[in-house]
Amino acid sequence: MAFFESKNFKHPYLVALVNKYCNIYERLRFNPHTTVADIIENTRDESDMFIYCCLISCHPSNTAIQMMMENPSIINPYHLTLNMNRCISPLLKMMTKNFEKKHWDTMAKSHNPVVLGFLLTHPDKINWNILCANESDYAIKIIQNNYVVQIMHNRINFDILSGNTNPKAFDLIENNSNSNPYFNINMLARNPHENATRIIREAYEYGNIMATETLENFSLNPGAIDTLMRYPELIKFNCILQNPGAIDYIETNITAEGYINYQHIIYLIRNTNGLHLVKRIIDEGLITLDTKMLKNIALILCRYNKSVFDYETMN
Repeated sequence: MAFFESKNFKHPYLVALVNKYCNIYERLRFNPHTTVADIIENTRDESDMFIYCCLISCHPSNTAIQMMMENPSIINPYHLTLNMNRCISPLLKMMTKNFEKKHWDTMAKSHNPVVLGFLLTHPDKINWNILCANESDYAIKIIQNNYVVQIMHNRINFDILSGNTNPKAFDLIENNSNSNPYFNINMLARNPHENATRIIREAYEYGNIMATETLENFSLNPGAIDTLMRYPELIKFNCILQNPGAIDYIETNITAEGYINYQHIIYLIRNTNGLHLVKRIIDEGLITLDTKMLKNIALILCRYNKSVFDYETMN
């Protein structure tokens, strides 16, 4: 029996799919409710030692941090860089000589300020392209604080920064430009900042032809819903299915007779607000799913939509 079968989940059927089709690493790694005790209980065999080390290394609890401090041999360098615990600094320093390029690049993706702070102490290891895509406030602050110097060295990637979905990325570009700020319009379509969505809307209203990439990114953008509803011809349906701000539109359109297919489900299960629709579609028999399809759905849910593990709200 998997460790979370008895939990009071909001989406028990979808959790059951994850439990059935995903391996123990995936079930433990991506479930935010996993405890150190769960890891120990489910990785007892000697053959599971690698999985055990990976899971302990990225577990955000103070217990896991203490276990690694007492026994550094269990640390997996890659998974350590994924850890969100803010007491991780001594472990990062301890493992510095073990880090390779792929580990430094993973640090640049981190939303943990301590991991990013450690990366800053090794400026020659920073991948600025990856950092420009990092949506955390701390990453934006690092770029802001190093803006002038890194522009001089051509390290600020404005194409990537334009597509950063943190609204502060838009402000960063706009406020640090001497004249007209440079935005990559295709990438900017992802940014929910009200001025970013205004630029896209006005470009369309002025008669500019919207590239497919622009329309796809705009349909993914939670801040673009008003414009998309005003100009539905801009909507790329597979993309808006993933938009957590478009649930009313999705609910109205996806259940139209004969309109649902397996590909729609694959996109919808990435939507943090759309899982109730997935269950409804399956319960009502609006689509037939074979074992291969169900396994793929389970893997995507487990890896990309942690809301599948949400508990039912108790009144």
